[in-house]
Amino acid sequence: DADNQYTQGNMYYLGEGVPKDYTKAKEWFEKAAAHDSADAQNTLGVMYFYAEGVPKDYTKAKEWFEKAASRGNVEAQNALGRMYYSGEGAPKDYTMAREWFEKSSSQDSAVAQFYLGMMLYRGEGFLQNYEMAKEWLQKAANQDAPVADVAQVYLGNMYFKGEGVPKDYTMAREWFEKAVKQGNEEAYSMLHQIDLAESPSFYSETQ
Repeated sequence: DADNQYTQGNMYYLGEGVPKDYTKAKEWFEKAAAHDSADAQNTLGVMYFYAEGVPKDYTKAKEWFEKAASRGNVEAQNALGRMYYSGEGAPKDYTMAREWFEKSSSQDSAVAQFYLGMMLYRGEGFLQNYEMAKEWLQKAANQDAPVADVAQVYLGNMYFKGEGVPKDYTMAREWFEKAVKQGNEEAYSMLHQIDLAESPSFYSETQ
């Protein structure tokens, strides 16, 4: 069945228990995709997008992502959101990006929460709205996900600059420290900025 075909494909795709073989992986994924496996459809999209065992083909990638996304696959919805956001493999279109990220955010996707927060912060596909940006960024920042540290830096910056929130170096420091624990270098330099801003010489120079 589709699940077994997808599992078989994944073994070859990842090289788990068998030598890694994109050609065999693709064959199994195509069988599973024909039986409506959204995971297989999404992975085929990834293979065409990143040229894994096939020539890079954004059109085919997008077609596979759309099939998987229409079945509620979060990763495919995010992939389409990123394609429209960046203009890589699709025309740059913030409205379309927003639509896909809103779909995946309803499934608690940290990636989608981060992008929606960033877009609201920057006024991309939305009217700029710091308060709503903060809500989405906090959701992403509190998840155990690869984008969490970037969301934490955005939140730290908002408190550091007083964007949509009262200026608050203590809150800024808290968010930057969380991001530093995940190895975020920008957060480390921002902690230094707070130290400078809190030093007496900084205040006397800015009077």
